[in-house]
Amino acid sequence: MVLCWSSYEVADFERLRQNQIGEFVANNKSLQAALDSTVHIMESSGRQLGLSHCLAQYVVHRDSADRFLGYASSHYRFSSQEVRNVMRVEIAKMGIEALKQHLIAVNQGKVRLDDSPPIYLEQLFMLYALTRLKWKCCVMRLHSESTTEMDWQYFTTKFNQVEHTVTTFQNMDKDVLYYPHDQTFPLVEMYYKDEYGNLVGIQTTMSKEHDKNVSTYKKFCDEIETNPESTQLKLYCLILPHQIEHYCQFESCQFWQGVQFGTGSQWNHKISFYALVPPDNFEVNMP
Repeated sequence: MVLCWSSYEVADFERLRQNQIGEFVANNKSLQAALDSTVHIMESSGRQLGLSHCLAQYVVHRDSADRFLGYASSHYRFSSQEVRNVMRVEIAKMGIEALKQHLIAVNQGKVRLDDSPPIYLEQLFMLYALTRLKWKCCVMRLHSESTTEMDWQYFTTKFNQVEHTVTTFQNMDKDVLYYPHDQTFPLVEMYYKDEYGNLVGIQTTMSKEHDKNVSTYKKFCDEIETNPESTQLKLYCLILPHQIEHYCQFESCQFWQGVQFGTGSQWNHKISFYALVPPDNFEVNMP
């Protein structure tokens, strides 16, 4: 049993498992084949130490408008946090072209792994932003009566370097993207200080609902040691191109309703929300 392994045996097992995961993410066909197969992954740490299970688990997105209420669609998510972590390590090794091809396949519905797009999007955003990224964004006017018209504008940014440590607001440098490796970091995946000294967060959310509440925003501000009642925050929610129709139905979109509820009335005028979208071909520049 794995419980009786020495530290060397566990390390060797984790190395072999990492190589196996690397083969899965090598291309979209091999990843989808792994999701559809009964290949087992064994846990080597945490509460599930020694457990063996499939790479992904089947999930249902209930849809009352669908003939089969969403049960006929094949959607997956990683079977555990440890699987997600080792997948993240392999995705971080991928180049821009491989990331693009995967995201194109996801956007076209050819790959149906629900929690992989955010990881790929984070990596692609980071790599592009080190050169010069130009995508499109739209401000979501949560507290305005005029919410029906979407005013899309270009979103451009460029950084000189990426820091993977949590840095306080006062110690942040301009032209640096802060991308913490800590998976428990609250609210955003990445953050930075723009040319005007404003705090900007990037959230790679794929959920059609929004479950973040006031305490999550407070935890984020606590982590970077700033006061949420005095610090202006621009929060960009990074979505896939095929999701625009859903997120642009503002009045009926559960995601933005959740955002509106979660921020609390005391921060209404301190947080600006944006939808951020790459082009269909996931190139660095929006045509």
